[in-house]
Amino acid sequence: MSVLQRRGLWRSATTFGRKLVTPKPLWHMLEVWPELQMQRHEAGDGVTWTGQYRGLTLGCSANLAEVNSAWAGPEPCYLVGSGPSMREQALHKLADGRVVLLNGALSLIDSHDIRPEAVVIVDYRFVRDRGQWLENIPAGTPCFFTPAVIRAVCDWQPDFFADKPWYVLENALRPYARPRRGWNQLGSGFVLDDPAAPQAAFSLDLPRGFVDARTVMYAACQLAVYAGARDINMVGFDIGNAQQPRFNETGQTRLKSRLDQAYPRRILPAMRLFARICRERGIACWNHSPVSLLPETVIPRSDRLNRSA
Repeated sequence: MSVLQRRGLWRSATTFGRKLVTPKPLWHMLEVWPELQMQRHEAGDGVTWTGQYRGLTLGCSANLAEVNSAWAGPEPCYLVGSGPSMREQALHKLADGRVVLLNGALSLIDSHDIRPEAVVIVDYRFVRDRGQWLENIPAGTPCFFTPAVIRAVCDWQPDFFADKPWYVLENALRPYARPRRGWNQLGSGFVLDDPAAPQAAFSLDLPRGFVDARTVMYAACQLAVYAGARDINMVGFDIGNAQQPRFNETGQTRLKSRLDQAYPRRILPAMRLFARICRERGIACWNHSPVSLLPETVIPRSDRLNRSA
């Protein structure tokens, strides 16, 4: 068992006691406190953060406002997950666009010599279970992490951010050091799928936070739209075969996935909203998984990464 996994067990074992002394609307902060303490700083239209991990100063994050429209242009923006379908795809074709690696797609840095435009991780449990893959991230690569992920990264390697710009993705429904919110408390900068009975929301102003839909892909979609991408491509977003090993796993090394459980209530409404946002803004969006549970009527399929294409 790794050091990260042992610390994860300690956190789980102490959660009940910490809940007793933490107001329920702040229970989401138990993924961060007490090891990591952060401060938010308004910076013009954007936000920066400073932090201390067990007394070690992390310095200052990059300003999310710098990313606004930074990816504007005709080149494809690939949001790369880790679904099993990727084993059968021509991943070398990713070289014709911007590549944003999500979670386990970090293994492509070594296996396919991919140099990512950015890395997005929103679930600290990925770092706990696959922290060694973060060693692949080249110096200078922008890292978009939630506070809980930053805490987990520091558990593993406190000086990780010394040579990489880091951006804080704040969950708008579970904001840092503030009580949980409801859909209708999000305010300006967010679009609800149905204001009368919302099931999903989308952030158009990332410094105000992103909206979680139980998949890192949705966070990456919000980043891509905020960054001005005009051709957004989801890779490895299979969903329906979540019980199979990911493209870089075996049966013995497979981590559990709950994507299929989250699909009806969270993922499908969120992706319908994402597709609507893209239509309204003239953004092309594509799903490259030939076996994806997500219907083509929501996000059209592309065969651009097929080996025979």
